[in-house]
Amino acid sequence: MSTSIDQTSNKRVRVDPTTHTIPDTLDATAIAKRLKVPKARASATIVAHTETLLPQLSTILKTLGEKHLYLLHRFYNKSNQLARMEPDETIIPRSARLKFELSVPKCIEELPDFQTLSAVCISDLSKCKLLFRQRVIDALKIEIKFYTTELKEHLAKVLYTAAAAVLISNGSSNVNTHRAVAHLLSGHHEILLKHVHMNVEEFKIVYSCIHALPSFPSINVAVTTPNSNLNNGTSRFFTQQSTQQYEPTVIDAIPQLDLISRTLSCIFISPFDNYLEQHRNNIIELDLKKLVEEELSVSATTDAQMAVEEEDSASRVLLNELVRKESRKHTAELSAEIASLKQVIQSLKGQRGHKQRGASSKTNASTKKPTKNAKAKGAKAAANANASSKGKKQNASSLKKKGTKKKNTGSKTGKNK
Repeated sequence: MSTSIDQTSNKRVRVDPTTHTIPDTLDATAIAKRLKVPKARASATIVAHTETLLPQLSTILKTLGEKHLYLLHRFYNKSNQLARMEPDETIIPRSARLKFELSVPKCIEELPDFQTLSAVCISDLSKCKLLFRQRVIDALKIEIKFYTTELKEHLAKVLYTAAAAVLISNGSSNVNTHRAVAHLLSGHHEILLKHVHMNVEEFKIVYSCIHALPSFPSINVAVTTPNSNLNNGTSRFFTQQSTQQYEPTVIDAIPQLDLISRTLSCIFISPFDNYLEQHRNNIIELDLKKLVEEELSVSATTDAQMAVEEEDSASRVLLNELVRKESRKHTAELSAEIASLKQVIQSLKGQRGHKQRGASSKTNASTKKPTKNAKAKGAKAAANANASSKGKKQNASSLKKKGTKKKNTGSKTGKNK
């Protein structure tokens, strides 16, 4: 249930217990592959141990352990990089790789003078690569030195914080934490300092500087005093009490010191032990895989060569039969392709025939119209010609009649005379 905006205090959230949680989608194979990564395996070790502790203590120790693991991982990777690159001069870092070429026409590339100059350029380039490689190595050493100092200071901090958290969780908050760390260091310094590469005295100096102590805390330990001394003049079964006096010492009472030591070891030491073990196992696995691949490839090549050499040559009849089968197969494929092409061509011809028929009807219709027009024009011309001929004949006949009339009038007048 979402809370109201107006409420500023005493907010409450109702959790529905019937709601199903999202299941983990990682299967066993994916988890196994993930745990092959050294850092992932080390983190899993921290989580597995902190889950058995109190929630508040688990959060504190998990955070401190993950941070310490990150610093160890970074320091270890840089140290391995330096150890791999420093003795081998053929390893050139990517940042130190250079490429330089003199570009000239091809006719000049074959000249002896240019070839000599090109060789000098290659030599200079190699020297530059080695020089920059050395500079990278120097920078890597500075980086490792800084990481080492940071790792030592962080260990001095987390041992105090983790010891204080464990003491509080056990109900021993009144115990001096610095004195508890001193007891831990005196009895378990070989385990606690195995991954940071420093001795007890160096750790005491770093611890005092980090926590602003005038000196590292001193502790009182129990002194074992002999109960009896053997007398040379008596039997070995009889003893005489010693008259030597020993001053009693006050022993610091640190409750559950072994439990604190085991907890710190599980959070800050064991995870990186698993890290190194997984890293070593991965290297061994890769080497074995390369060996197996080389052996299998060589043996497979040898076996295949022997099998080819041991096989008898095929007979002539068998080869001819194989050729016939292949030729029949290809012939059938070609005939099928030819048949399909013929069908396509026929369909295209049919489509073109339909189009031509429609076009001819249009052309016939267009050709018929000019013929009709021509006939009409011819009839009109003939009618005009007939009309003109008739008119000419009528004019001629009229002219003749007029002429005869004139003659007749002339004759008449002559007779009258």
